Amino acid sequence: MPRWFQACLLPPLVFQSIMIAGGYGTGQEFLVFFMNMGPLAGLLGIVCIAIPIISLSALVAFEFARLRQAYDYRTFFRGLLGRGWFIWEAGFLVTLVILFGVIGSAAGEILRTTFGLPYWGGTVGLMFAVAMVVCFSGLFIERLLAGWALLLYVAYALFFIVGLTQFGGTLKEFALWGPLDTPWVSSGARYAALQLSILPAMFFSLRHIQSRREAFTAGLLTGPVAMVPGLLFYVIMLTHFPAISSQVLPSAFLLDAMGYRALEVFYQIALLGTLVQTGVGVVHAFNERLGSWWHSRGTAMPRVLRPAVALGLMLAATLLAKIGLVGLLNLVFNTLAWFFVVIFLGPLFTVGIYHVVKGAQSGPATV
Repeated sequence: MPRWFQACLLPPLVFQSIMIAGGYGTGQEFLVFFMNMGPLAGLLGIVCIAIPIISLSALVAFEFARLRQAYDYRTFFRGLLGRGWFIWEAGFLVTLVILFGVIGSAAGEILRTTFGLPYWGGTVGLMFAVAMVVCFSGLFIERLLAGWALLLYVAYALFFIVGLTQFGGTLKEFALWGPLDTPWVSSGARYAALQLSILPAMFFSLRHIQSRREAFTAGLLTGPVAMVPGLLFYVIMLTHFPAISSQVLPSAFLLDAMGYRALEVFYQIALLGTLVQTGVGVVHAFNERLGSWWHSRGTAMPRVLRPAVALGLMLAATLLAKIGLVGLLNLVFNTLAWFFVVIFLGPLFTVGIYHVVKGAQSGPATV
């Protein structure tokens, strides 16, 4: 793997692979956060608010992590929040359980609507798939996440091309419709904050970054790399507004309208794999945090704990799957977004920027 790829493109791809969970991949997040603001207002929220906030936050976070050699979130937040670092972890663990509930619910819905399989089969299968993959090394997980992110780009590109070919004639009618006096700015900011809540889950992939320029380049690429697939998806969603607003799985609704069974199967398989990658990414991040604690005590984390942690977290999340995909996303939308704005983005753009600027003269520091 070329060094430029490892340093500048691998971190954005790993973040994208973790970020594209059930809500993003099915399109339900884009209904909740953007299309409900109005078609054009939602488009502006993605392009003008969400992408810039994600890129700027990643830029500062990557350089802060490089300066402090903080490649797990425990070390990172001890440097950013001091003794209050555990507050972020408490919110992260709540988000992690809800996230598993979202991806478990999404997997169940995909298997039920696309393949006619039992709903709970998706949740249970996802749980064991995540537990198996986290047994492998960090290098293997890193490459798996990046490789699957590229595969998902292929799936989104095909989805966009076919959708534009079939439904592109209606774009002018719907893309220019809708008021701009809705709170699309705050909605885009909350969406970005929620996605950034799992940014520290991919810090293990930052070890390849060796310079400020590489950290800044990787950070600036993170927003576009993470959000361009969603932007393409949103454009195709506009062609079926407002009918699509009531769909639990907008992706299945659009794929069914396209009428290509092969594309439907390929896209949904790619999405199911991404749900596994999301689970693997956040569980691996939690395991890395536990590993740093064991290391601070002069010993190594028992290997058997890695799959055990995955199974434990996902069993707890299975109960949340009963709420359903829409209910879980509304819970996240109404509660956790502002928590991460205050506890992560606030300190990042104050304390974090201060240390980044200071580090330009003082050089790397370690914790």
